[in-house]
Amino acid sequence: MNTYCGAVSSHAANSLVRTATGDSLLFDFLVQQAGYPHFWGRSIPGKDPQYLLTLDEARFSCNSTGGGSRMLVVHSGLTPGGDYQMGPNDALNAVEAAQNLGVPLGITLYRDIEVSMLVSPGWPLLGGRQ
Repeated sequence: MNTYCGAVSSHAANSLVRTATGDSLLFDFLVQQAGYPHFWGRSIPGKDPQYLLTLDEARFSCNSTGGGSRMLVVHSGLTPGGDYQMGPNDALNAVEAAQNLGVPLGITLYRDIEVSMLVSPGWPLLGGRQ
C-alpha cells in the first residue's frame, strides 16, 4: 500500500505568509515543516475568487517540485443534499470550471463535502472526466 501526503489549502501555494522566522511562501513553509507534498489541493469555482486555483499557482507548484507535486483539483460548488438531478448539474459545472482553467482531459475532479453538509443518497458521485 502506498501512502501519499499532501496539503489542501484555501490560500495559494505561492502566497506570502508571516511565520515566526519572517515572511515565507506558503509552499516553502510547508516544505520546511513537513517535506515536499505529493499533492496540493485547491478549489476551482465554488468558493470566493480569492480562494481559487489559478494557472500561475498550478505552474508554480509543479515547477517548485520538479513535477513531483501534483494539483488536486477540488470543486466546491456542489449541492450534495440535492436530488438525482442536482448531481449531474453539479458534475457539468465542475467539468466546465475545469475546462475554463485548462485542466487536461483524464484528470479526476474531486468534490469538497464539509462536515456540516448533508449528503443525499440520490445525489450521484462526481467522477473523472474523459
